[in-house]
Amino acid sequence: MYRKSFQGRFRRGFKAIYPYANTAFELWLLMWNVAYLFDQTPAYRPWLSWIGIDIRRLGLEDLVCFRTIHAVLGSQKVDSKQLDWPPNGQWNQRPVEG
Repeated sequence: MYRKSFQGRFRRGFKAIYPYANTAFELWLLMWNVAYLFDQTPAYRPWLSWIGIDIRRLGLEDLVCFRTIHAVLGSQKVDSKQLDWPPNGQWNQRPVEG
């Protein structure tokens, strides 16, 4: 009885189709990731691009700019430990003025 029901046919069809559908989906994601690797797509996942998320990396220049903006504005009291990155402080060495 179970094999002739709609649920049984659906289950057998799903089990037959799923490996091919999953392989196609994974290959599509692989192609998208390779395109991202060569700067052909704006994000590493397609749905991030669809919803308009822009992924950026922070560099040393960004951290210096962040520190400069907070020093110039001075409107917000910022603890110096929040600005020191990396935690061991290798980038926050200031030259001696004078």
